[in-house]
Amino acid sequence: KEEEMELFLLVILLIGATVAVITDLKTGMIFNWLTLPLFFIGLVFAFIFNGWTGVGSAVLAGLLTFVTTFKFTQFGGGDFKLSLAIGTCLGFENWLTYFVGMALTRIFFSLLIKIKTYTLSGLFNGLKCEITTNQIIPIQNNFKIFQEAARKAGYTGIAPTIPGAIWVAGGVYAVALSKIYQLL
Repeated sequence: KEEEMELFLLVILLIGATVAVITDLKTGMIFNWLTLPLFFIGLVFAFIFNGWTGVGSAVLAGLLTFVTTFKFTQFGGGDFKLSLAIGTCLGFENWLTYFVGMALTRIFFSLLIKIKTYTLSGLFNGLKCEITTNQIIPIQNNFKIFQEAARKAGYTGIAPTIPGAIWVAGGVYAVALSKIYQLL
């Protein structure tokens, strides 16, 4: 029965992460109507599995997830609440898988933007130029949907951006893939 509840929670997280990506891309925001229920669902499941100790552990796991996600993103308030809620649901036992998935998602999309900016053949020279001159490439070469989401969220900088919900979702998807692999 516990395995079934864990799978149910994972399905809720997958749906929540996907909805967060969609709303972040469309509006530049991740809404409280999504993050707050996820947070409380995580607390309820933690209590069911481990009582008040589980609740404390879930909150600490949420804070750890927030801090590590924050180190990798250009954060808005919705991203903060989403990573805290996701971490509360995932707990410590899934944190490393989440972190690796989130980091790989960031690396993948960052490289994709760099390849779009420089083309594949000019990628290494472009990166070398950025590093040696410490200059950021203007946003005109980023994916329009990413920059539009950033603009709607109030971002006015020139650096290419990737909505934070995408990275958080990458971590959730990594945990889901890991759980599916364990079941096989």
